[in-house]
Amino acid sequence: MNSTGYTDEKTEYAEVCKWRDDAIADGWSHTATYDHEAEDRVCTLKKDGFTAMVITRELDSSKSKYKYNAEINAWGPDKLSVSLQSVIYNMSDLRAGLRRCNWCGANNVDAYMVGFAGRCCKPCLPKARKQLEYPGWTD
Repeated sequence: MNSTGYTDEKTEYAEVCKWRDDAIADGWSHTATYDHEAEDRVCTLKKDGFTAMVITRELDSSKSKYKYNAEINAWGPDKLSVSLQSVIYNMSDLRAGLRRCNWCGANNVDAYMVGFAGRCCKPCLPKARKQLEYPGWTD
């Protein structure tokens, strides 16, 4: 799967579907993200202040060069993004992500906001700010 969640691999698509299904089985509330698209294609899940948007779309080959769009985007109770270590559902991993740097991957560190919802450690903060928070970045 590439960084935007597009893939031709059915196993990658199935892993994201399973993450969604396992989260729902673990008690996450779930709703369709968009009125015009079925919940099994794009859904928003919530539990304990965490939010996840899970995209599991089978794509039309006449309109896309990929077969699937499969991705998990998660945010903590602090509204900052949480990077997942695996596509195997694990609530402990999400909680640990509150103290994980999304830039260098360091664990058990204080996290700082960068950009709109980024999460990074103090050593990464200057580089992340330079890359994301350039003049006019909020325009």
